[in-house]
Amino acid sequence: MGRNHRARWAAFGAAVAVSIGAGGLITLASASGGGASSFTAITPCRLLDTRVNGPATGETPPRTTPLGKSETLTVTARGNFGKCVDLSPTATGAVLNVTTVNATASSYLTVWPADREQPLASNLNYVAGQGPTPNQVTTGLDSSGRLSVFNNAGSVDVIIDVVGLYEPASGGGGGSGSGGATGPAGPAGPKGEAGEPGPAGGPKGDKGDKGDQGDQGEQGMAGTQFMTSSKPDITMGNGQYSSMRLDANGNPVISDFDPTNGDLRFTRCYDPGCVVAHSNVVDDGGIGGAQVGLYTSLRLDETDLPVISYYDATNGDLKLAHCADLDCADATATSIAVVDSTDDRGQFSSLALDSAGDPVISYYDATSTSLMVAKCNDVNCDGGDDAPGAAVSTGEAGMDYGKYSSIAIGQADDLPTVGYYNATNGDLEMIHCSSVDCSDGPSGVVVDGSTSDVGADLSMALDDAGNPVFAYYDAATLALATARCDDADCSAPVVNEPLVSLPGSIDTGVAFDETALDSSTGRQLAVISLVDYSDPTKPALRVVRCKDEACSDFSTSVPDLVAGELPMNTSIVVDAYGNPTISRYDSIVNQLVVVHCADPMCIPHVKVLASP
Repeated sequence: MGRNHRARWAAFGAAVAVSIGAGGLITLASASGGGASSFTAITPCRLLDTRVNGPATGETPPRTTPLGKSETLTVTARGNFGKCVDLSPTATGAVLNVTTVNATASSYLTVWPADREQPLASNLNYVAGQGPTPNQVTTGLDSSGRLSVFNNAGSVDVIIDVVGLYEPASGGGGGSGSGGATGPAGPAGPKGEAGEPGPAGGPKGDKGDKGDQGDQGEQGMAGTQFMTSSKPDITMGNGQYSSMRLDANGNPVISDFDPTNGDLRFTRCYDPGCVVAHSNVVDDGGIGGAQVGLYTSLRLDETDLPVISYYDATNGDLKLAHCADLDCADATATSIAVVDSTDDRGQFSSLALDSAGDPVISYYDATSTSLMVAKCNDVNCDGGDDAPGAAVSTGEAGMDYGKYSSIAIGQADDLPTVGYYNATNGDLEMIHCSSVDCSDGPSGVVVDGSTSDVGADLSMALDDAGNPVFAYYDAATLALATARCDDADCSAPVVNEPLVSLPGSIDTGVAFDETALDSSTGRQLAVISLVDYSDPTKPALRVVRCKDEACSDFSTSVPDLVAGELPMNTSIVVDAYGNPTISRYDSIVNQLVVVHCADPMCIPHVKVLASP
């Protein structure tokens, strides 16, 4: 347990620790120690150019080949190197313009002081075939004035220009002692004689006529929008049953199942595109290699710590994990509770936190084929007074009901609403519970009971009025369907089923865009993620944005169509700007994939592969 890794930082960071001290002096960290340094700009000079006909190579004999896969190159930023002449022999750091050209693969560069261990960071990311890609990098130098450059994949030519150096501050500039007293002012010197008057200026010219206004220029090119598509957890074999939320900083956090190792995993992103992320094992099942972590459902407690419900397939148990740190890095401190160990229970788990921050979980009893709800009395669900869940009295005894459960708690009444699939009747159903543990009525409500088989692969969310909205699968037409309730009890559902232009739609997720409201009702509009299997040879992640509250009109796009991928298990969130972020599992590469859109419809001008 406790396996851990840190993902590589993207191209906004510098490979050096920098702190500002007294007098604006800067300390650069390196293995040889850090002292106060001052910055000096220089006339830019070319330190390194690995191209065949490059004007500088920085090596003797000249290097005329690109950096290869996993290759590290060490260069000197003192004295004479490449086309740089008389660089300071005492420089402690350098500001560089680093450019890549002729890349044969999507990769990244890392730059760092040569006497330090290579950091898990990147200073410049690029993709195969991309044009010259520059980035400014600040790095420390080792005691000999050297820095190292690492290329992760493929081959790439590297150009490095020095634009400034850090040198040790003189005169103890970093000291903190107070200055001496100011001495008295000396007497004023005698006033000098007045100079001779200069010649008179020429006559003032006439004012010219105002020129005519020029014609309006042509429309400029559209600004570049970036969509990131990242694989934040570099451990191979992860990403099934992902559940995603936004943390207090607006960055994604994700729970998922590792089918290769049978582990529950957690990823915290440190930017909206999940370029920078930490991923850890939360539960590895202990000795024997149990398969734990299926059907994950994630929420964050009031301090942003993850709370995750999930299914232990080996033992047939419903479990709950509450991490003790933001990254779930300390597995020994993570609270793991078995919530329900009776028979085979825990599939299709869905988690909500009530107003006290205590978990309420809906799930499926595969033995009695019924919907279950468990209410915990503390956030860890380990207080000793937490009874196993009970079958919900929906009035469907003897039927197979409760698969694909989705739970949410209304802000107004603090009571759960649970959406689920009745497999016996082929209906989409829900219950608005009259108690927090759903132990007593009312009976379940049929939201969509059409003659076809509807309701599988459902996802549910409550709008700002506490009314349920559903996205689900119509098995008869092989299409996406939606339903929206006009009140918390869903007494008058509005069903749009099926959306025939979206066939083959499964693995849905649904969220609300708080920036987009129905023009006539002021209600929030739904945004849906799904997997489009209309062409079995090219399954694709798809986004649907409803244009009205009933989703009778909508827009759709395919934001990240990658040949050879097989997407599954989508989860969606919408940020404060109305832009979706979607997590999914790619069963071909066997990894978690996160797509962050730069506009509400996920139609980018440029797609950036944000991580290697």
